[in-house]
Amino acid sequence: NLLSRNKALLKSFLFSNNQVFLIEQLVHKNFHPSEGSQDGRYCWTGPEAASHLYLNIPSPGQYHIRIVTSDLPGSVTNTEVKIFSDGVFVYEGSIVPYAVIEFDVLIEETKFTEELCLTLCTSELINIDGKSKGISIHKIEVYWLEEELI
Repeated sequence: NLLSRNKALLKSFLFSNNQVFLIEQLVHKNFHPSEGSQDGRYCWTGPEAASHLYLNIPSPGQYHIRIVTSDLPGSVTNTEVKIFSDGVFVYEGSIVPYAVIEFDVLIEETKFTEELCLTLCTSELINIDGKSKGISIHKIEVYWLEEELI
């Protein structure tokens, strides 16, 4: 009975139904340093139009990803965003401040590397105080179902 409870605990730890990555915890490229208060840290994309986030993925399978944004720069009220997962197009849309971007990603067993690279491309960058900024990212949420993992 103890063994089965330990297995269940390990299983829930390894395969809980979601994982949350705060932006300052992620390896990223082409992002400005994090800003904000302790509870609401975020990073701006830029200075180039394409920014990269690297996520640790436990297994091949189907994942649902939510990118929680913060503000848009200056007086911008909406902007176009395209997202690629390991180079494959997965999302395109117009977002407003404090939007949640959601999409699904299938990671095939033959392409599994334990790391997923998300590339975020914004339609325009706004120059504020000498910094080119796109969108601000607060956190990434990754959801999966155990039975969908290969």
